Amino acid sequence: MANTHTEFLTYLGELNLTPTQEERLQTARDALITKIKNHFKDEGLIQPDDESQGSYILGTQNRPINEDFDLDHGIYLKHYKDSETPSVADAQNLVKDAVRGHTSQQLGEKDACVRVRYAKQGDTPTHHIDLAVYRVKSDGTKFYAHAKDDWQPSDQTGFKKWYRDNKTEQMHRLVRYFKGWADNNNGEGDKKLPSGFHLTVLAIYCAKPAKDRDDQTLVDTAAEIVSRLKRAYQLGTGEKIRRPVTPGEDLFKNYPAVRLSACIEKFEALVAEGRKALQTADSLKAQQIWQAIFGRRFNIIEKPKNQSESCDKFPPVIIAPSRGAG
Repeated sequence: MANTHTEFLTYLGELNLTPTQEERLQTARDALITKIKNHFKDEGLIQPDDESQGSYILGTQNRPINEDFDLDHGIYLKHYKDSETPSVADAQNLVKDAVRGHTSQQLGEKDACVRVRYAKQGDTPTHHIDLAVYRVKSDGTKFYAHAKDDWQPSDQTGFKKWYRDNKTEQMHRLVRYFKGWADNNNGEGDKKLPSGFHLTVLAIYCAKPAKDRDDQTLVDTAAEIVSRLKRAYQLGTGEKIRRPVTPGEDLFKNYPAVRLSACIEKFEALVAEGRKALQTADSLKAQQIWQAIFGRRFNIIEKPKNQSESCDKFPPVIIAPSRGAG
């Protein structure tokens, strides 16, 4: 049986942001925070707090295939009285007014955040920063602004603590593998795979450790994810997959049945192909299977003598589920 643990670790390195990209994000974030706080001060409003969130602060960020890398940051509004009922639009517009014109690009239209977009600069591709807007009440409770779902209870700090308390180093890598796989195999509409947040929660809930074998743990965890999703949403014999902190909602409650089925089929295809890679005694063939799963960024360390012939036999394509999957 082929052991591609080392190749998996090499693949992670290919997913890292470049030092220049990380510096761009940090510089852009700091400039935006300063601009927002100065705007609130000029308007005679209490300056908001801010807090890093998302994959960047968790250390699970990957450089996307389309190179449009990003950073998520929370803006916590403190000037509203508890008795006030501001609209989500008013709250988001306060932040939009503060950052509008900060870059040469128009603000992105998003329900869940204020997106500030940055144009390509030299060798640095386009990128963006998503500013999630919250209001903070006097007792410290926080509510997240969403254009369609209105104000929702939120605990970003609690989620970061939950993640750090529950993950192991292997589980931390596992999250990034699943995100890399999803980036290479994603679709549109009902073919779209779960978000990075969903994949993070699934990976922690369903992790199946395998010492010094990230390839094995990926396949075993994907199989457990398939089992959990089927039991919870198709067979009705398992518990729903819920956010581990406030508000604790069912993460797949808004998924149409057709999208959930397509998602499960893609995980099943990952399991089927991954098992082929694990079961073969041919290290080269195993690497070629994994490259088909993850894409060109999964480098084949052992090169065949006839490279063109090998590529013809094992092209790195997006894996589709078999006809009978489901």
